[in-house]
Amino acid sequence: MVNHDMKEQNTHVTYTRSELDALPDETDWERVDALTDEDIEKAALSDPDDPPTDADFWKDATVVMPVEKPMKITFDSNVWERVINREEPHFVEINNKIREGKIQAYICEIALNLEAIKKKERAELFENYEPRITVEDLPPENGTFRMQVGVGPNTEQHPGFDPKLWDKLLKARDLGFKVLRMTDNPGTVRTEEIPDDMYERHDDTEEFLRYADLLANCSDFITGLGCGQAAYNQFAEQFNLSGSGGPSIPSEQRKKFSDAIAERVDGYSLSAHYAAGNDFFCTDDKAGNSGTGSIFHVENRTQLENEFGIKIISSCEAAQLCLIKRKTRRS
Repeated sequence: MVNHDMKEQNTHVTYTRSELDALPDETDWERVDALTDEDIEKAALSDPDDPPTDADFWKDATVVMPVEKPMKITFDSNVWERVINREEPHFVEINNKIREGKIQAYICEIALNLEAIKKKERAELFENYEPRITVEDLPPENGTFRMQVGVGPNTEQHPGFDPKLWDKLLKARDLGFKVLRMTDNPGTVRTEEIPDDMYERHDDTEEFLRYADLLANCSDFITGLGCGQAAYNQFAEQFNLSGSGGPSIPSEQRKKFSDAIAERVDGYSLSAHYAAGNDFFCTDDKAGNSGTGSIFHVENRTQLENEFGIKIISSCEAAQLCLIKRKTRRS
C-alpha cells in the first residue's frame, strides 16, 4: 500500500518492501566509480553536516577504551559441578574463562535447594513438608481489625547440603558464580546455607518485581507445554502435598515423583535465566526417555527460543564459544 500525504511542499510517501524492491536503481554508478580519492576527500571536507576536526577540537578529549562484556551463561547442575571439578578439557576451558572474567557464570537457587535433596528422600519430604505461615496484626482501620498473612519456606525441614556439594558451592563462589533467586512459589522448601554474597543483586524493588514477573510468565508458559511444574502439580493435587495429611505416594511412583522434581527444577531454572536476561543456558540434558515431557526436548527448546529468545547450548558448545571469541580477538 502506498500512502501520499501532501502539505504544501512537504511530501510523505510510504512504500512496502516489495514496492521498494521494484523501484528502478537511479544511482549513477559510472560517476561513482570514476571518483578519485581526491574527489571523495574534497566532498567529505565540504559536507556541512560533518565538518573536519582540528587539534583544538581534540585537546580536551578523553580516550576511553571499549570494555568487553563477559558472556552471561546460566549453568545447569549437570554442567556447573563438572566445571568446578575441571573434569574434561572443555570443562577446563569454561573454568578458565570464568576465572579470566570472560564468562559471568550463574546457577539457580531452586536447583541448589531441590537437587540437594536425595532422590530417594524427595517423596517423603514433600509428603510432610509444611511451609512457614506468619500472621501479623495490623493497626485497625475505620473500625476494622486487620492482619497480614505471609507464606515462606520452612528452612528447618530442608536436609541441607552434603559436604561434597557444600565444597563445590564454595569453590563456585570463589570462582565468581552468582545465584539467581527463585521468586515463584515462595513457600518452596529451601536451605539458608547459600552464602548471601552469591545472590545476584537487584538495584531496586521495581527491578526485582520486573524480574519476578518475567520469571512467572516464562514458568507459566513452560507449564502450559506440559513441562516444568506440570508433573509436580499433578502429584500435588493427587496426593495433597500441602502438609495436611494426604495419602502417601506409592512406592512404584516415587521415582516418577523424583523425576517430576527434577523437571520442576529445569523449568524454574530456565525461567530465572530468562528473567535475568542472560545470554546462554548451558546444559547437557538431552531429554532422554522423557520425550516432550522434558523442557529440554528439541521441540520445546524451539518453542522457548521462538517465544522468549532463550538459547540453550551444551557444555561443548559453551567451550567452543570461548575458543571462537579468543581467536577473534587474536585476529
